Amino acid sequence: MRLSARSVIVGIGTTVLALTLVGCTSLPGPAATVSTAPPRNAVTPTPEASTAPVAELAGCDTALDDAGNADLAATNLTPVDFAFQNWDYPLLADFAADGVVCKWAGGGDVFVVIGQLAMDEANWETTQAELEAAGYQQDNAGGVDGFTNGPDGEDESYPSRGFAWRDGILYYASYPGILEFIPAFQI
Repeated sequence: MRLSARSVIVGIGTTVLALTLVGCTSLPGPAATVSTAPPRNAVTPTPEASTAPVAELAGCDTALDDAGNADLAATNLTPVDFAFQNWDYPLLADFAADGVVCKWAGGGDVFVVIGQLAMDEANWETTQAELEAAGYQQDNAGGVDGFTNGPDGEDESYPSRGFAWRDGILYYASYPGILEFIPAFQI
């Protein structure tokens, strides 16, 4: 087998390049040490313990009061597993991953979804500002102060779904009327 001059030149060039790159790596030697101790005169801050209680999320069997469960049962809606869908608001994926999402469905397209996500007030204010910048509006739907109604997409068969925050929990409701059956919204 005879190699062309070009193949030999490319091979030599590749070998020289590889040897050059190997020469650029550091040689073994004493490892550098980095001190993680603070300077002798530095003040080390102590983390402050949070006095705010962590919000406890309700399970799907206790998320609604007895009247809410009876209302769903009267319309033949029963608990089903929730799976995030492309028509859901993106924030609902966080609810599914880090919170609780409950869904009740019947034999057709009718279903009710509520979600709970632990969120302190400062994070809620930031989230609410982001939602409003994306077209969500506070409209107090369903008589709930601070209900943030999401924009309807191309499919307007899911109007008035959105979010409301109470006492360390951000709630999602597929329709605001279901919030009246959640104890946190009962006056």
